[in-house]
Amino acid sequence: MIACKQASHNKQNNIEEHNYLESVKQGMTKQELINQIGMPDSIIDLGRVTDENQYTQHIITFFYGANQAVTLINDTISGLDYNIKETEARIRARIDSAGRTDY
Repeated sequence: MIACKQASHNKQNNIEEHNYLESVKQGMTKQELINQIGMPDSIIDLGRVTDENQYTQHIITFFYGANQAVTLINDTISGLDYNIKETEARIRARIDSAGRTDY
């Protein structure tokens, strides 16, 4: 189940989007992220996944502004997307090219 929660908008969310995640690094904790740039504009909780060795991972994505995201696994930053729209366009192009038969 996917849950989406709106976070309260804070003053930091008005800064230039490109600079938003500039000080954020992979491996930082969720608390370090929040201390560094504040609460996200929205959160998607993708839930928990348990592998065959019974290791559970909790995956959450924090969204900052309209176009940047931070993915956390077990409260540690595992991914940064500085331009969600561009990433989605690249993924769509790969999906579309995989279905073409005009090679």
